[in-house]
Amino acid sequence: MSTAALPETLAPAAAPARDGGALACRDVSVAFGPTLVLEDVSLDVRPGEVHVLIGPNGAGKTTLANVISGHVSARAGSVTLDGVPLSGPPHRRARRGLGRKFQIPRVFPRLSAREQLELAAPDADVSGLEPQLRELGDTPGAELSHGWRQWVELQMVLLQRPSVIVLDEPTAGMPRSERGALANAIEAVPFGSFLVVEHDLDFVARIADRVSFMHNGRLLRTGRFAELAGDPLVREAYMGTSAHAG
Repeated sequence: MSTAALPETLAPAAAPARDGGALACRDVSVAFGPTLVLEDVSLDVRPGEVHVLIGPNGAGKTTLANVISGHVSARAGSVTLDGVPLSGPPHRRARRGLGRKFQIPRVFPRLSAREQLELAAPDADVSGLEPQLRELGDTPGAELSHGWRQWVELQMVLLQRPSVIVLDEPTAGMPRSERGALANAIEAVPFGSFLVVEHDLDFVARIADRVSFMHNGRLLRTGRFAELAGDPLVREAYMGTSAHAG
């Protein structure tokens, strides 16, 4: 977890211009054995927005993403998509319009980028991706840089045109020089609502319409990034100092 100071000056995020689904979590709790990992978490992702979850390691962000996608079962609470309960295994939720990208890119090691996209969405139009696909050529997935693997997996999800896209730490392991391109790719998507788990606060400030702060399994704050960046509780969690120090 970075201990760098939170950014102070931020450009205002643009209002959502894309269509997307409405995702809601209500009073979600998860326990692994005797350990309570999520406690009564409620969250709303508005149609078309990019909503980012931030918080220290172990706050419960990825666990919440796993509950939403069906990879972890909640012991209490509910998840809905456009007001209809979202339940069942991950493939059933995907058919409902939920897309999920994991922290570690899952690409096929022997297939080219074009072959991977064709496998994920055989009937999709990839003409808008031709510059990138030509640049990658026949390079197999195993030989792509981390940033390109992230890009390929993101496109595999987006080509299926989900109404809600869950991204788990998309910048993890990515050089800072490549993060701007990823932000551009997210901003260019003309559909879907995004729920993004992320640690890089500069990246969060760039892409987020709203931000929710989690700590010790609870969701404690939601608002614009500038609001949370000035919140004493958030600053203390990130900087490891008293809100009144210095």
